[in-house]
Amino acid sequence: MNNKKINTLLRDFSITIIISIILAISCALIFELELLFRCEKKVNFEELKLKNLSKFYTISQLEKLAKQNPQNSVIYIKIANIYTSLKEYTNAQKFYEKALVVSKRSNFSLYSYALFCAKYGLLNNATSLAEEISANNSKTFEFRAEIYEAIADSLDNLGYFEGANKSYQIAYKYAKNIDDKKLANQIREKYALSYTKLADEKINSNKIEDAILDLKNSIEIYSNPVAKYKLALIYKDIDKKTSERYFSQTLRQNPYLVNPEIYNNLLNKLYNEANLKGSDKDIDYYSNQLKKLNKKLKSAYLYKNDISITSSKIIKKKKFYSKEANNYLNFNLKNNTDSPIKELYFEIQVISGTKTHKIEKKLTTKLNPYLKQQDILNLDAYIDGMFLKNNLNNNIYAKYYCKKDKKAPWTLIAIQKVDI
Repeated sequence: MNNKKINTLLRDFSITIIISIILAISCALIFELELLFRCEKKVNFEELKLKNLSKFYTISQLEKLAKQNPQNSVIYIKIANIYTSLKEYTNAQKFYEKALVVSKRSNFSLYSYALFCAKYGLLNNATSLAEEISANNSKTFEFRAEIYEAIADSLDNLGYFEGANKSYQIAYKYAKNIDDKKLANQIREKYALSYTKLADEKINSNKIEDAILDLKNSIEIYSNPVAKYKLALIYKDIDKKTSERYFSQTLRQNPYLVNPEIYNNLLNKLYNEANLKGSDKDIDYYSNQLKKLNKKLKSAYLYKNDISITSSKIIKKKKFYSKEANNYLNFNLKNNTDSPIKELYFEIQVISGTKTHKIEKKLTTKLNPYLKQQDILNLDAYIDGMFLKNNLNNNIYAKYYCKKDKKAPWTLIAIQKVDI
């Protein structure tokens, strides 16, 4: 046999081997994907069956259904859920355990029982059940993430912040690999916040360096304005420039966390130091920061004298679609600031003796383009007729709380006697 034929045979043999290997790998991948798909499908189907069991089934009806379908673990989980809502935890645990046996410890039954254990103090059980969940896919990662989040929540509520932090860390590890981004972000934020609670403990124990490390860990996980503000307060007496940087970052993210007086005093100290050193760059920077702070305060906060409220009285008005007239708290609102107010939130507490009736109202740009400087608006807020009827013999007062932003703190604007 000449060399040419030998080379041809060797080439054909090599190609055959390579093709066989590729086919073998492909088959293995297809088989693995099929298993994952079946596992995911089974988990989703079990959840679907649980959701489809009517909320209005009684325990006795479900127990009858369980006798007719003794191998349906989802019915046992539903019964356990009802017992849990009734705070009959011993019975709930019994049915979760039945579901485990009937389902041959399916992922969904493990997850359901583990969540129960995590929420009601059986934390070791919850951990072992979570680790028993098999397969690695988005759904099983989600199961484990939720279980460890519930364990961490329980520890956090008990004040065991170090244990909570470690459990949130495990929950976050699984949450990184799930499709439910809302849940993943929720766990990430809780994990970050758990470091701030650890930091608080260390600040109270005067372990400042450890507290700083915890707060920086928090920021690394999530751009946490609470951690930034705590760092700003710590560094205020250690390193003013670093403190100012964290104050500035917090102000951009959530101005309502910042104590404006503390930040204003810090900026003035830094500005004065820059003047003494003759540093034009720093003078310009801190001057601009003071202007930004004042601008932010003006746009975000509402102060007591920014608004006047007068002429509080009860009136009756009939809407075009209503047969009867309704009661309204009528009042005048005046903008005393030098800039327009685009949006205003109200919480009005109508008080008679020991009784309080709360009214919420929102003034928006859709109805009023702007509440301009010195503008006076006449406004109505619906008030419950039964409250008035039961309290006509008492003096009635109204407390007016307002804010310009939904996240802002309420400001008490006025307390007035209401004319009836």
